[in-house]
Amino acid sequence: MISKVILDQSLLIQSINQQQIKKYDILTKKQKYAYSLGHFFNDLCASCWFNYFLYWIKYIIKLNKASYALLSGQIFAAISTAIVGYFSDKTHTQLGSRMPWYIVGFVLVLVSFIPIFHRFVGENKELFENENINQTEKEIYYIIFASIFNIGRSFMQVSHMALIPSLTSSMKKRDWLNNMRNTFGYIANLLVLSCALILFQFIQDSKLDFEILVYIIYFFGIFTSFFFIININEVNLQKGCYEKTAENIIISLQNQTDSTINLNILQGHECRWQDWLKKKKFYVFAFVFVGCRVYFNSISTMMSFYLVYVMKVASKDEVVNKTPIEIALVPLVLYTSCVITSSLLNEIFKIIGKKSAFALGGFFMLSASIMLGFAQQNMYFLMYIISIFTGCAQSLTMNTAITFISDVVGNKDKSCSFVFGFYTFFDKIFTGFVLFFISESQYFNSEEFIRWVTVSLPCVFCGSACILVYFINVQDYKKNNK
Repeated sequence: MISKVILDQSLLIQSINQQQIKKYDILTKKQKYAYSLGHFFNDLCASCWFNYFLYWIKYIIKLNKASYALLSGQIFAAISTAIVGYFSDKTHTQLGSRMPWYIVGFVLVLVSFIPIFHRFVGENKELFENENINQTEKEIYYIIFASIFNIGRSFMQVSHMALIPSLTSSMKKRDWLNNMRNTFGYIANLLVLSCALILFQFIQDSKLDFEILVYIIYFFGIFTSFFFIININEVNLQKGCYEKTAENIIISLQNQTDSTINLNILQGHECRWQDWLKKKKFYVFAFVFVGCRVYFNSISTMMSFYLVYVMKVASKDEVVNKTPIEIALVPLVLYTSCVITSSLLNEIFKIIGKKSAFALGGFFMLSASIMLGFAQQNMYFLMYIISIFTGCAQSLTMNTAITFISDVVGNKDKSCSFVFGFYTFFDKIFTGFVLFFISESQYFNSEEFIRWVTVSLPCVFCGSACILVYFINVQDYKKNNK
């Protein structure tokens, strides 16, 4: 098959301009940004989910078994990632292998997210202030919609991540797409938290705050998802990527000038999902990715409780009527730091390499954890320093971990959805159970418990990932890398 591709492409060699030799895809600038924005709606919803969902149902809705709604959502998310991870590689439609899953996920998120953060159902009837509605019915309601939302979110997440190897075979461009995807993820968090900051400041109704916030999320999210769907033609872009890669292989074989390109680029497409299970690095980077994700999500969730219980920004009774502005302001500083660091990440990789960048993220994580361990109520200014350090840590570790996965996948795009699905499955499971056991603990209302959980989770998960990365070889930029 490879020889046939080479023979078919040999007729085109004479017409290839020398400036095209370094082209590994047919992506336009508009399409690159369309891909980067394709996960924006998902990131907007995820920001609200991890930053505020547990806070919303525990303090605002006052659901007795709030943690079960969170856990059910994470379990369904994990199951969904396994499904899309396996079947996406076997899907062949006119829209491609990934786009159908993305579109289904988009529709599921669209119909399920508003009911999660809305007190009204039907014709302006306040469902949960009706005395006839008991706690069990509330729990069923939230479990159902949280589960549907997380199924859709997982479909969008895995299909979008798995699309990159089909778009380009350039290592640098893949890293750029990954970094831009994550940068817009941080911008999504910034947008949600900025809007929350304004709403919490000027609206005195805690429930109305979140309802308006969800409408804002839909306004931006629907636009960006349609922009992605309209501009990314998976079938054509994948075909163009294969053709450009084949052209480079032929030129490389004729001129013998580029030692970084060989037939393995095309052979890589034949890797089966069973082959991944035999690779040591597959499991190593799974642990690294999951460790970073649990750190990222647990800090996002616990920060609101840390501000209430440890820093005493408001009492439990006060937050029911008005959401403290600090619950938006501190995470806003955190994600501003994330965006700035993420925008510099490609240059950081070039200067110090990926492994050192990951280690630097570990240093910021440890520094922030130490400050969280000793911060007192009268040291509120310290929370801004902690937020900046945490933002740097999250950007450096999370973004770098995702580029590690792209390096492991290489050009084996026909089974890459399995890889992303496998990794994301364990991310959802670990995050769900960690947050469930924390929130269901009998010590959850204790200041010291909240403090040391917020300190220990980053050290255990992100710290372990840093140690593991130290002992493995990773692919860094070189002058002849494409």
